[in-house]
Amino acid sequence: MNILPETPKTPGKSIIYPHISREEHPKKQVLYMRRALQVLFKYKFFIAVLSLLVFTMVAVATFLLTPTYRAQSTIIIERHVETEKSILLGIDSQQIRDLKDWLIAEIKILQSNPVLDRVVEDLNLIAIICDSSDSREKQRLKAIDFLRQRLNIDNPRKSNVVNLQFEYSNAGLAAQIINSIVANYQKYRNEVYSESNSYRFFVDQIRNAESELIARETKFAQFKKEHGIVSPDAQTEIILRKLSEYEQSLTRTRTSRIGKQAKLAIIRKNLGKGKLINIPVLESTDVQNRYMYWARIRIELLHLEMQRDSLLIKYTAEYQGVKNLTTQINATKEKMYAEVSQILEEEDGRIEALKAEEVALRAAIKEIQKNLTDLSEKEIKFTELDREIENKRDIYSLLLKQRDEAGLSLAKGLHGIAVRLISKASVPLEPVKPVKKLNLILGFFLAIFIGLGVALLREFFDNSIDTPEKVERYVGIAVLATVTDCSVKAK
Repeated sequence: MNILPETPKTPGKSIIYPHISREEHPKKQVLYMRRALQVLFKYKFFIAVLSLLVFTMVAVATFLLTPTYRAQSTIIIERHVETEKSILLGIDSQQIRDLKDWLIAEIKILQSNPVLDRVVEDLNLIAIICDSSDSREKQRLKAIDFLRQRLNIDNPRKSNVVNLQFEYSNAGLAAQIINSIVANYQKYRNEVYSESNSYRFFVDQIRNAESELIARETKFAQFKKEHGIVSPDAQTEIILRKLSEYEQSLTRTRTSRIGKQAKLAIIRKNLGKGKLINIPVLESTDVQNRYMYWARIRIELLHLEMQRDSLLIKYTAEYQGVKNLTTQINATKEKMYAEVSQILEEEDGRIEALKAEEVALRAAIKEIQKNLTDLSEKEIKFTELDREIENKRDIYSLLLKQRDEAGLSLAKGLHGIAVRLISKASVPLEPVKPVKKLNLILGFFLAIFIGLGVALLREFFDNSIDTPEKVERYVGIAVLATVTDCSVKAK
């Protein structure tokens, strides 16, 4: 008989907790541990059988699994840097040696379809791996995918060493596949980075660029010869200077014409009033002899008028001497009128000449402006042809530079990168999968965990009332004691 709840023992006195449930008992952890041991002993045979069954299954599976062998090879990829070139072009050699870009490209080539396809063809993996019911192309793609899934490429951090690993059930074939991948990678990358095609391409492009450049230069020379253009800027400056001179000449001619017309208007006005003594235009006439003749006549007229005035002081107008002087004065005035009329005709002729000169100057200015407009259009064509020639020259120079670089790369042969085989793949002796010792150890612990877990689940889902805790939970009354089920053997 078990008495619950337990009573803590004190010297000389015992204490009993008659109304405390198991969950509220001061020593509930001890009770739970005791309960766990009870469950463990209750299902001990079940746990042992289930654990043994699981461990047996793991052991059988470990020994029945097909072993997987891992073949591996190591290569080193080195990139050569031209120190002189890096100094001349201002390229940081440390940046060139950065593995981030070009080493990733090399790994991509290792995993590329052309490399794996050549491995499939060399080792005839289609017959070994693929199903014969599929088409030839589908079999080839499946074989390539098979290789890519099992190929593992490892690159240590900040290193140009590449480790290649391949896992397969056939140890010898795994080693052959790795070695074939390395060999075909070296062949294919040389084809990818081969500069012979690039060099021929640049040679052809240079030939085409040179012919186009010669054609443009010939066309440019013909254009300059046809239109008489050597330097558009200098010719434009000459035309502008000539236009300025013509415009200044036109301004002077117009000013002279307007001045002469104004002076002729004054002469005609004085003629209308009978004033011939002061005529401004006569003093500025272009004919010097006529000016002297006009001055002499005017002095003679003044002298005659002075003689007549002196005679009129003593005599009357009927005096013969006065009449003779009057007759001479009138004759002199007629000469003066005739001279003025002739001067007016000559000045009118000069004005017409100035007008004709203005017309000619305007026509010349218009022609110069037209030439300037034509020169502007020709300058545009000139600049366009010159720009085309410069572009062709730049392209030609760039192609020459790229051809030289392609020639250097062609001479080097490996695009500045050397691939060296450090260790060739050998046939592995021990499989990497499965690891029997590790699997057995893990299987042992897994079997124990599964056995205990299933036992606990069975106990958790067991709805029968067989423990004091369940009685307290469902009935709501504290358990004072339990009676052990005893079976009495018959004598």
